[in-house]
Amino acid sequence: YGRNIIIESYLGDLIDLEGWSEFNGMFTLDTLYYAKYANRGSGGSEKGRVKWPGCYVLTNAAEVQSFTVESFIN
Repeated sequence: YGRNIIIESYLGDLIDLEGWSEFNGMFTLDTLYYAKYANRGSGGSEKGRVKWPGCYVLTNAAEVQSFTVESFIN
């Protein structure tokens, strides 16, 4: 199981255009949740990204609210 959410970050050209790579085969694709929201930089582009189930591009601020620091710290 994996959950990664990248929010409002600078992603430079160090980030591969596919965005993610397989980890010991494709079996993990059934349990992952990878999401991006409002990132910038050449590595932040959505062009050429993998099209796996479980990979999301979030477009609404309300969608990412539960993943922000404010939701974890009072």
